[in-house]
Amino acid sequence: MEVETTETLRSTPTRHEKSLGLLTMKFVCLLQETKDGVLDLKVAA
Repeated sequence: MEVETTETLRSTPTRHEKSLGLLTMKFVCLLQETKDGVLDLKVAA
């Protein structure tokens, strides 16, 4: 049985960090940083 520590709880994204708007902004930033406009979704996750 694993006991959740404060550190473990902090690694869980908050509701704000999971919002669609924020995730979209992060995705667009990653896409803009690519050289050829192709982004591996495994890297983005």
